[in-house]
Amino acid sequence: MNSSTTPAPASRKDLPWLILAGYFLAVPWEYRFDLLPVPPSQVFSALLGAVLGISVLLTRRLSLTTFHFLLVIWVAWCGASLWNVYSDPSLREFLAFIKCLIIALAAWHIVHDVRAWLRLMQLYLASLLVATLYALVDYLRLVGATENLWGEQQWRFTGTHYDPNVFSVTLAAALPLAGLAAAATASRAMRVACLALVPAGAYAIVLTASRTGVVCLLVAGTLMLSTRFPGRRQIILFGGFLLAAAEFAGYLTIPGITTERLTSTAEDIQSGELSGRIAIWKAGLEVFADNFMFGVGLGHYPDAMYRYLSRAFVAHNTLLSYAAETGVVGLALFVLTFGVLGFRSQRARGVVGPAPLISLITLAVGSMTLTFSTEQPIWALIILNAGLAFAAQMPAAEPTSAPVSPRLAA
Repeated sequence: MNSSTTPAPASRKDLPWLILAGYFLAVPWEYRFDLLPVPPSQVFSALLGAVLGISVLLTRRLSLTTFHFLLVIWVAWCGASLWNVYSDPSLREFLAFIKCLIIALAAWHIVHDVRAWLRLMQLYLASLLVATLYALVDYLRLVGATENLWGEQQWRFTGTHYDPNVFSVTLAAALPLAGLAAAATASRAMRVACLALVPAGAYAIVLTASRTGVVCLLVAGTLMLSTRFPGRRQIILFGGFLLAAAEFAGYLTIPGITTERLTSTAEDIQSGELSGRIAIWKAGLEVFADNFMFGVGLGHYPDAMYRYLSRAFVAHNTLLSYAAETGVVGLALFVLTFGVLGFRSQRARGVVGPAPLISLITLAVGSMTLTFSTEQPIWALIILNAGLAFAAQMPAAEPTSAPVSPRLAA
């Protein structure tokens, strides 16, 4: 859906590009600014909305890809579900989706160049690394203090105040992009930062005690090692060196709650309960069957659980959540929208390699046992992957040694 009226790519010196860069730098710290009335990421989101609105008013055109066009239709259908007779309006949830949509549209409207998207990705990953290391230091200090006080490790790592599951899946899906970013940059400092995110992220995922996060880590790692992934040898050697150094220095520690949760996974699977998820999914399927066409309304899956389970539960499955909330049409639009993104990522492998596709597959695996709605870390990854996938297929994009350097490729 790229037309001849597509705006020229923004320069890195342009104000819109700087605002977009500010957003990706701020997202990993979204919940760390407790004393501020508004998180910085929300400020940059509002600025991006203003940039998009002014640009459309002045030029009377909006740059859309097939993915972004379908995303508009899907969000519009989610809005239509607010007036479903089976539920009360949930404007807060819908407005949050509007925010995600505006950021996605503004990002593509501002940047179409592969190298610019790689630069944005590197900035995001560097910020994510610093946020992760900062959270790890805080956590390890807390663990040390509780060990001295109680003689045991019992705290579950949340990571920059995120939900542990969201944080772990975000990190797992970011690891493939870290490999691509390390191969694409000529800066040694940026390469080290991107490579360092792999062992630091893997350790943080284990600390969260998130079973879904660990599965996503295994999926991402397996796909990275089994494909022609850029910088594969460097990732293994650098990551192994850092982990060995951390172990030698005594910084690696695994809390008891992590070991307990991960070792009980097999027992949960054998019991057929999956920590209560099976009952939630069965009830969700009943909700979907009873409200097949229009659903119960955006954001009202937990409310619908009262009838079946006598208390509110999230779906713990993104597809089931949107099926029950927006009906079969909303589910079909959701699958089509992100199916197009996955297909485009596959086609873009000749320019940017398999990293975006692996990242999206990792997010998809995480969505099978978790419900992702408007979490900014997840949407930041979606927007980055979409930008890389579609920019790689623009007429000006050519396979070069920059995105996938032969010197770094394994």
